[in-house]
Amino acid sequence: MQTMGETAERVRAQGIEALRPPFENLPAPVRDVALEMMVGFDAGSVAATTRFLAASEQPMSSVSELEAIDVPVLILPGLDAQHPREIASLYAQRLRHAVSVEQTDAAMLATMARFCNAPSSS
Repeated sequence: MQTMGETAERVRAQGIEALRPPFENLPAPVRDVALEMMVGFDAGSVAATTRFLAASEQPMSSVSELEAIDVPVLILPGLDAQHPREIASLYAQRLRHAVSVEQTDAAMLATMARFCNAPSSS
């Protein structure tokens, strides 16, 4: 969480480009998409969100609250200590319409595109 707090301060002081270093070690397809998205981010919003996350506040009091979410959710299990795979597994077990995609899967981008382009069930 300290790293997130530091990131928030760097973004606030240096702008959105301060986010680039953490993305550099991601697998190429994920990194490329992340960097492309990054340039459209608002630095103030990123700093505020990152400060919120660094405070360890949780949007729910129990993981069982995830069971109430009745929409498709795309889960990308983490590849590092900041994004534990166990959390992704826990979410996938509790969400009704979870689609889990391994970031190292060669078909990851195609699977994500299918997910994003799937017709809404609502």
